Amino acid sequence: AVAAENRRFGLVLQCSVIFPDSRNVEVARVRLNDAMPGWRPIHFDWPIAVKEFPNADLLIEVIPQHDTDRTGALVIGITEHFDLRGPLFHYTRGRGIEIGPGISPQILPAENVEVKYLERSPIEDWERLYNKSGKYTITEAQRRLFPRYIIGDAQKLDPIEDDSLDFIFSSHVFEHFTNPLGTLQIWHRKIRCGGHVVGVVPEAHNCFDILQPLSQEGQWLEEHSMNVWDYQDRHYEKWCRFTQPWAAPEHLKRSGFAIHAHYYNPESFGRLLELAVQRL
Repeated sequence: AVAAENRRFGLVLQCSVIFPDSRNVEVARVRLNDAMPGWRPIHFDWPIAVKEFPNADLLIEVIPQHDTDRTGALVIGITEHFDLRGPLFHYTRGRGIEIGPGISPQILPAENVEVKYLERSPIEDWERLYNKSGKYTITEAQRRLFPRYIIGDAQKLDPIEDDSLDFIFSSHVFEHFTNPLGTLQIWHRKIRCGGHVVGVVPEAHNCFDILQPLSQEGQWLEEHSMNVWDYQDRHYEKWCRFTQPWAAPEHLKRSGFAIHAHYYNPESFGRLLELAVQRL
């Protein structure tokens, strides 16, 4: 993210990748002036090849648009240092559910928050699948939340009554769903009038799915019409082909490992939401 402040000025923030062979590829360009206060996200259009060059450099240049544009301040921030999710939690009040939090829920019980946590299997299975190396340590505070866990299908929310929730929250979960339109249709039934569906979805081309083709409207509509609720062979094959070529689809299928079924950027996810409103 980038923020400009102080006085009148116009700047161009330009970011480029410099490869070992001296090729220079521009990946971001943002124009800033005093009419655009506050933080602005920077979208990096990474060349796919950059993934193969861990020793490539990122060049960041701040270029005045005019000779007089040399006053003011420009701050560049890495997202991990900012509370970008904080504003979302304004919508997680009342009775709700957090879907797929693993051992680290983000929505905690409070005076005005009654929350349960839904996982597809007992927490012991989560440790078996995702904590083989012991990377995560379960704290006593986390263990005290275990009685709030319920088991169920995150897409269908069978244990949850219709019109019973004020919010549904998920973080890095929705991209695992094989039927995104059907999921939104069901979640809508679970939410009371005035409630909210709140979530965080990774941008495919700014994470380890950088090589994945984005999901298309036809796929969402087909899966909805055919009631596809489970991973198909094609989901495993596509994930292995573009994300982890060294992995075997059959092994992932047998182990129950949760892969990404769909791949989004802000524009395509916006289109998914438009479809949900128009068709459902």
